[in-house]
Amino acid sequence: MQIHRILVMAIVILALMVLGIRWSNSEHNERVDKCKQVKLGVSEKEAISILGTPDRTRVGDSKGRKVRFLEYDAPAIVATAPYVVIDNLSGLIIKVTCDDTYHLQAQELK
Repeated sequence: MQIHRILVMAIVILALMVLGIRWSNSEHNERVDKCKQVKLGVSEKEAISILGTPDRTRVGDSKGRKVRFLEYDAPAIVATAPYVVIDNLSGLIIKVTCDDTYHLQAQELK
């Protein structure tokens, strides 16, 4: 009887994990689709209107430029989470990364 109860609980936990991963991937896929709508040269405000409020922002350097990163969460199984890079001087998007296969980058950063 005890083994049966443990087995049932294990199956329920596994099913909940699978459902959680599927929900998380669906949300991530929607975010990646939206990310692909962001173009180089748009404003930070415009990028946020497309992608939503970022989960994190940080300041850094890119090829000698002061930049800001807008970072968005992704499921743990995803190698590359969406993010955009904003040039501090112009306030415009200079890099967009949506996933492992989709990247836009201003010519001067290449």
